[in-house]
Amino acid sequence: MRNWLIAACALFVFGLGAGLLLPLSKLARVGPIRTSGLFDAAVFYCAGKTVGHGDPYALEPLATCERQTFPALFVETIAPAPQPEYVVAAFAPLSSIPPTRFLFIWVVALIAMAAASAGFLARLSGFPAFAIFGGLILGPGFENLGLGQLSMLVVLGVSGAAYFLRTGRPRCAAAMLALALAEPHVCLPALLSLFLLIPRSRLAIVAICTGALAVSIGVFGSAITIEYFVRVLPLQALAESRNVEQYSATLLATLLGASDRFAVVFGNVQYAAFALGSLYLAKRLRDRFDDAAFIVAIPAAVAVVGGPYIHSSETIVLWPATLLLAARATGPMRYVAVATIALLAFPWRLTDTLPIRLAVDALYLVVMFGIATIVPSSRRWAAWALVTAAAIAASIAVQRTPSWPLKTIAAPISTFLDETRYGRDLSALPWGVHMRLTHNVLTLHEIAMKIPAFATLGLMLVLAIVLAGLVPPSTIPVRIRPAR
Repeated sequence: MRNWLIAACALFVFGLGAGLLLPLSKLARVGPIRTSGLFDAAVFYCAGKTVGHGDPYALEPLATCERQTFPALFVETIAPAPQPEYVVAAFAPLSSIPPTRFLFIWVVALIAMAAASAGFLARLSGFPAFAIFGGLILGPGFENLGLGQLSMLVVLGVSGAAYFLRTGRPRCAAAMLALALAEPHVCLPALLSLFLLIPRSRLAIVAICTGALAVSIGVFGSAITIEYFVRVLPLQALAESRNVEQYSATLLATLLGASDRFAVVFGNVQYAAFALGSLYLAKRLRDRFDDAAFIVAIPAAVAVVGGPYIHSSETIVLWPATLLLAARATGPMRYVAVATIALLAFPWRLTDTLPIRLAVDALYLVVMFGIATIVPSSRRWAAWALVTAAAIAASIAVQRTPSWPLKTIAAPISTFLDETRYGRDLSALPWGVHMRLTHNVLTLHEIAMKIPAFATLGLMLVLAIVLAGLVPPSTIPVRIRPAR
């Protein structure tokens, strides 16, 4: 683990130095990742620019920054920045760096986070760190790197927290989990689980939450802090209710004909029910295997099952829970674990050039060879060949699925926000109105890309439920064994 943490620090120092000192012409790529395509990172950059100059949740000054600083990315759209105030405040110092340099540093920082996470997860699960690292930068991680998203930070926080819980340091676990607050809807169940099940972490958690609130109010003021909770979060959920790229329970309700507001309520209720269920599941696994690492890993994973809004990239937080469960699997559950990881490790939304596709396939073969150590040695090669061949063949089939429109979802602005009327000055409109006008045609190709993610979520839940002992032993033979 120590070597991987050292490597992560070295990567970050390299990225920082290269990003600040190299000519701009040398910063266009980090391997196959084009820094000019980091859509989400560009939004974070402009959100940081708004600090001290306006409301980060209004169209202006965010829209002007996006169109002037990143004209190639924001030609016909303006993207919102629905992150909490403390996250926006953290990007304020970074937004003083020239944008090209910031984007390069951010991509290398994400890779460094993956390396650090691999170190923690290798120690927790016993699987080879190189395979875990490869899996983290493939699968949903490929989308995280390509867009510059925040989910890798959540993986690092959850992985570190799980490691410190196993080693009996709950306050350090709480500090690591603070990193996962970058995406609070994913972190909240894990934070609640830690608070309820580990009393020694409570003071640290209260201090972390108080600090986040203090930063939010101190930087933006109480009015914008209140706005985030009473206006921005509801708008975000409504804005995504008809986004067919979502993986949420809200979108499912919308597709079945529910109104936007009912769909959002349905997504929130399902999220709350699963969050509470994940606390019970985490406690069962902790007690059965005497391993406190499950306390944060399981709730974080269950947080991305449905809910009001979940993107495919956020399913990367399944890695800690999946690897912990795989390390404990025996009998038939070993093969379920391998199948789960095989689905999780492949970037199903990959639509890149042939050389990159071949490189991804080659790395995938290496990843699955390392993970296949869970299978008995007599069957290891056969299992490895079967799962990798099946996954690569399925990915080719997914990418060749035609984009036939199956359902068009109407998007009338008049029902989106009661106090907004069509035709008002755009600078006065909240960001959510514009999100409502896109992503409203469900295609066969989009459904094909969703199937592997839903299968991954389902298999992970099966693993957790079976290993927690919630299925009678006579039904599925499972032996308890110590961590690898």
